[in-house]
Amino acid sequence: KSGASSTCSAEEARLKRWNERWAANNIGWHLENVNPYLLKHLRELIPAGPTAGNGMGPRVLVPLCGKTVDMAFLSRSGYRVVGVEGVRKAIEDFATEYGLPIPAAKGPTMHVSLPEE
Repeated sequence: KSGASSTCSAEEARLKRWNERWAANNIGWHLENVNPYLLKHLRELIPAGPTAGNGMGPRVLVPLCGKTVDMAFLSRSGYRVVGVEGVRKAIEDFATEYGLPIPAAKGPTMHVSLPEE
């Protein structure tokens, strides 16, 4: 039992640090533009492209999504996007920046659906 509780404590401490960084807007890793590697390798990652899935587009999971512009890019390109994030502020910031409703559930997911550009 002590091993499991120490792991849980370590995870809680790590998540607390991430929450503090977001609260202080200390997010220097955040890119203002779509990740260039995503642009370069998207067709290799999802060869069927956004038209697969009977017109619904493939679903793309973005773990530890923060407020990455990659989610908006993918959604506007026809993909169904689900972002998962441990910091609620990141999800709220993304929703606010893109005019989406802030998810009512306090969980760590964000379904992104934006019109194509």
